[in-house]
Amino acid sequence: MFGNKHKRCAYDENAPAPFPVYQIPARLLQQGMTLVALPEGWHGVSSCCGRWPVIVGEPRHVERGATGKPSVRWTTDEPEVPGQDCGDDRSPHYWAEADLLVTVAA
Repeated sequence: MFGNKHKRCAYDENAPAPFPVYQIPARLLQQGMTLVALPEGWHGVSSCCGRWPVIVGEPRHVERGATGKPSVRWTTDEPEVPGQDCGDDRSPHYWAEADLLVTVAA
C-alpha cells in the first residue's frame, strides 16, 4: 500500500548509452548537452537509473589547464536525479584538454 517513493540505483561509469551518440572535441561542448563518456584514463561520466548528466552553464575555456595545455572546464547537473537515490555523492565538475574527444548524446 505504501511504496518507496525513491527508486534506488547504482552509478555506472561510462556506460554504453541506449541512444545515438557522437564524439566532439571538448572545446565544442555547450550548455544543455548530455555528457555520455570521456576517454579511458579520464574522469568517468556517471549515469544513474538510465539518466546521464547534462551540462549546466557554459563551459569555461582555460588557456593552460592542469596538463599545461588548453583545457575546458564544465559543470553538470550531477548528482541531481529527482526522485531517485543513487547512493554516493558524485562531483558535478569535469575538465578535459580542449582537443580531447568527448562522447555526447546526438
